Amino acid sequence: MNIDEHGNNRGAEEYVSGSDTSLPWFRRVGSLFETSVSFPKPSLEEDRLALPLVAGASRTVKWGPLVSRRLPLVAGASPLWAAIVEAVRRVYTYRLIPDKIAEEPLALEERRLKRDGGNAANMLHVVQKKAPDVFRTIQRNLEAIVPGIMEVRSQQRGTRRCLRFKQHGERTLHLDASQVSRGTLRALGILLAVFQHPPPLLVFLEEVEDSIHPMATAVLMEALEESLDRTRIVITSHSPSALMHAAVTPERTRVVRWELGRSDIYSLRPLLPTPDETGLSVGEFLQFNALPIADEPTQVHGSFFSVE
Repeated sequence: MNIDEHGNNRGAEEYVSGSDTSLPWFRRVGSLFETSVSFPKPSLEEDRLALPLVAGASRTVKWGPLVSRRLPLVAGASPLWAAIVEAVRRVYTYRLIPDKIAEEPLALEERRLKRDGGNAANMLHVVQKKAPDVFRTIQRNLEAIVPGIMEVRSQQRGTRRCLRFKQHGERTLHLDASQVSRGTLRALGILLAVFQHPPPLLVFLEEVEDSIHPMATAVLMEALEESLDRTRIVITSHSPSALMHAAVTPERTRVVRWELGRSDIYSLRPLLPTPDETGLSVGEFLQFNALPIADEPTQVHGSFFSVE
């Protein structure tokens, strides 16, 4: 088989058992797929390997992973499940680490920002190349979040890519990722997570305020709200300043409590207005340790997987 260093399929692939017919086999050339394993036709993308699918279906021979990857198999048999699988693939979770964002990855055309942001330079390159309007949006928001930053670009150095920043001061400075603050790197990582190309269906961001200056948190929240035109976002936060933003309403807010060895999710009751009728924000109620949490946790009745 012909694959690159990241496991992406770059041509034909096959696993043929030879004379031992007890072993499963498959052959794939382009759109042609043949195998001795009995299962629904798999949903195969051009850059995905078929081997894990066939291996997952084998229960008699230890020739591959024994955990069955059923969703790709079912997807090939039903347009509805194909849509569900595609949606699941586009749900991204992030715990962005500034030191990882600063790394210089091998120069590759990648389709997704890594969970820790370790391929940020590659993803910024993709946005620069394929979505110039979105690239300008990232630039504008980063400049608003980090005063003095005039520009950020992805630049290739030999076989690797790096992030290069332009900062305004008494004179214009050209900086590597190692020369800017952790807050700058994490703000860029958050912007790439929600504005990456192609856009994700749903983005989970952990501790959105981490490493971000409190005065810049409101600007970052504005950028996240702007991105709602192309994706949906779930953030976790312990920061009153982040939760003071107008977009953080009681209807959109949930409180997670660890009790009796499990996590329960609670909604908020409507916030009470102050005497001047303006009302307090969710962040201000959190600051005063007075969030009006519902008496009982949210419960799901029936099955998540019931499909009419």
